[in-house]
Amino acid sequence: MLLHELGHATMVSYGMLPELHRMVRPAYWTEAEEWICNLLADYGAMIFWKASDQLGYDILEWKPPYARDGIA
Repeated sequence: MLLHELGHATMVSYGMLPELHRMVRPAYWTEAEEWICNLLADYGAMIFWKASDQLGYDILEWKPPYARDGIA
């Protein structure tokens, strides 16, 4: 599944694996990474759209307050 694999790519690209490894015992590193990727793939879109419903506007147009002033 593409979304699952994008989860792996995201964790590597953003340096999230060391954080995961810090919080999970080594015997469970692979299982934890797979669980996170499955969570993102299975529920990511639902979470995204629920947030959009709650915010009341297109979430793609939303920027955090610090980014609105050109400070990113």
